[in-house]
Amino acid sequence: ADQSMAMHADSKKWKPGDPITAAKLPYILEEVGVGAYHARAFVILAAVPFVHGACMLAMAVTSHAVGHELHLTDLQVRSLEAASVCGVCIGEITSGYIADLKGRRFPILLSF
Repeated sequence: ADQSMAMHADSKKWKPGDPITAAKLPYILEEVGVGAYHARAFVILAAVPFVHGACMLAMAVTSHAVGHELHLTDLQVRSLEAASVCGVCIGEITSGYIADLKGRRFPILLSF
């Protein structure tokens, strides 16, 4: 019984050249490990939503002042805010498409 359990555990392990499946992902991560590259990639990728959030916060804070300066109605100010959110959505979809074509690095650098 112990021998069959050991064979079953070995069959789950990943070897180079094997297809990557969800069941084998923990074994791949265990073998590869986490290093400086992964930490750097996490920091860079975590910065993208932070920058988007900062842009949205800046828009929310300045929209009232801009509306007052340009003599916009409340509806026009809110429409301006909605347009900026739509712009973020379009930008994220576009950057995802570019990432599929060119790789992830270019759209991330372009987003800053």
